[in-house]
Amino acid sequence: MHGRTNRREFIAGLVSAAAMALAFVGPVSAQDLMRHLDLASPDMTSAEMTRAEVETALASHETDFTGKKLSGLDLSGLDLSGVQFRAARFNKTSWSAQS
Repeated sequence: MHGRTNRREFIAGLVSAAAMALAFVGPVSAQDLMRHLDLASPDMTSAEMTRAEVETALASHETDFTGKKLSGLDLSGLDLSGVQFRAARFNKTSWSAQS
């Protein structure tokens, strides 16, 4: 049984060391990914559709907004269930009515 205890202690130590290593590497990698991203660029702040165009698309059952730039739009009150937004941009988009 003594060998089994040492093995458990070794595995627990290994898992602990791996968790500590990931804790230090994670934030550094995330910060590095954001270094060259300009959130103020027109590509990130402008919308390629108006709210009216989004409403028209939804009314005609167009539900694929993949890759669309919808930044800055007020989309509050719209039924967006079932809509696909993969890789869409929503910087400063309003989702709920302002009170």
